[in-house]
Amino acid sequence: MRRMVPAMTPNPSLEARPNGKAPGPAPGEVYHPSAGPGTLPSAPPQLYVRRHTNPRPASMATIKRRGGAQIGWLSASWPLASIEIAPKKLTVSSMGSYTFSPVEVAGVEKVGSLPFISQGIRIHHTNRTYPERVIFYTLTGRDALVASIQAAGFSIGSPATQTARGFPLRVPAVLVVVVLWNILFFLDKPASLSGPWVPGKFVLLALALLFGLATLLPRSDRLQSVFMREDRDVGEISGALRLIQVVSGLMLIGFAASHFAQ
Repeated sequence: MRRMVPAMTPNPSLEARPNGKAPGPAPGEVYHPSAGPGTLPSAPPQLYVRRHTNPRPASMATIKRRGGAQIGWLSASWPLASIEIAPKKLTVSSMGSYTFSPVEVAGVEKVGSLPFISQGIRIHHTNRTYPERVIFYTLTGRDALVASIQAAGFSIGSPATQTARGFPLRVPAVLVVVVLWNILFFLDKPASLSGPWVPGKFVLLALALLFGLATLLPRSDRLQSVFMREDRDVGEISGALRLIQVVSGLMLIGFAASHFAQ
C-alpha cells in the first residue's frame, strides 16, 4: 500500500549555496593522451541561515513651534515665545531660554480650554534657578504637542503634590525702590503745566538707577542678599530683569536725547 507523504514547504530562512565545481579541462591535453573529461565530484549544496536584521528605529526629530508664554510674572503673546522638543530635552524660550531634562519635570499639564486664546501646557519643574510658573500657549495642535513631549521622555499630567514658592524678593527692598522712583519723578515736575513736559535730570537719574540695578543684581552677591529672600535664586527673575533693562535703557536714550536737545 502506498503511503502518502505530505508536501513540505521549504524554510524561507534557509538558502542553498552550491559548492561543486564545474568539470575542468581534459587532463593531459598536451603531454598525455586524453583520458576523458576530468570532473570533480559535486558535494551536496550547503545550507546557511539568512540573518534578518531589523532596521534601527529612526531617532526622534527635533520639534519647534512658536506661540505665547507666561514665564514667572511676564506674559508674551504669539509669536514672541517658542518651544523646542528633543529626546530628553525640553526648552521654552521667551525673554530667556529655559531648558529642562526629564528628571527636572514632575509633570506636563494641559491648561486652558479655548483654542487660539488660552490653550497651552504648564511645565511643573523642580529647577530652583527658573521661575516657578512656566506655561507655553499654542494656537492649535496641543494634543500633538503633548504626545511629542511624552515621546521625548517626559511625564504627562499634574503632579501629585504642588508647592508654591511665593514672592522671591524682599518686600521692603522693593518698596524702597518704588518710593525713590516716585520721588525723583516728582522732583522733575514742571513748575507750569501749560508748556510741554520735558524730562529733566531727575527723571534721567531714576532711569539710570533702575537700569543699573537690573544690570548689577544678577552679578552682585551683595545686592542679591539685599533684594532676594533666603533660599531664592536671582535666576527666578532673570526674565523680568532683562525686560527692565530693555525698557529703561530705551527710555533713558530717548529722554536724554530730548533733554539735551532743549
